[in-house]
Amino acid sequence: MAKIPVFGYVAKRFSAFFNPFKDLSGSGHQLANSYYAMSNGGWFGLGLGNSIEKRGYLPEAHTDFVFSIVIEEFGFFGASLILALLFFLILRIILVGIRAKNPFNSMMALGIGGMILMQTFINIGGISGLIPSTGVTFPFLSQGGNSLLVLSVAIALVLNIDANERRDALYEQMEAEAQDQSEEA
Repeated sequence: MAKIPVFGYVAKRFSAFFNPFKDLSGSGHQLANSYYAMSNGGWFGLGLGNSIEKRGYLPEAHTDFVFSIVIEEFGFFGASLILALLFFLILRIILVGIRAKNPFNSMMALGIGGMILMQTFINIGGISGLIPSTGVTFPFLSQGGNSLLVLSVAIALVLNIDANERRDALYEQMEAEAQDQSEEA
């Protein structure tokens, strides 16, 4: 492989991305152990708390690579259920954005849905080796106070947008009914 003229840590991440098993004690350690964790899980997993990799093999398993441990403990079906719930949440957020009549509310909800969707794809791509590891947390599961705080505020914004849009629609309906009653009288 040709030398890449970039910062040292970036070159190490790319070399680990291309072949994590080449440097198991160095830059490829985390991704290789992520592969081991995902393969240990199988279809149904080892059970909650029975992960082998989080007990010292996969460093910082509670941060970026937490979904590897989820796959190991809950298996393919459990991880698929968690992903389905997350994508259902994202779909509902995008639906709030589509239904919003106020352009700002619409763009805000669509942006929040897109942010969570991209964060999910980047994290899963990183733990599966489809893209180089970037340090993006898995939404709502990875330990990281800032990520959880930002996601909580984002969900609160979407709930507020939905409540405001429903209230505005109710006011419009009440005004239309009052106008109809005044026309009949």
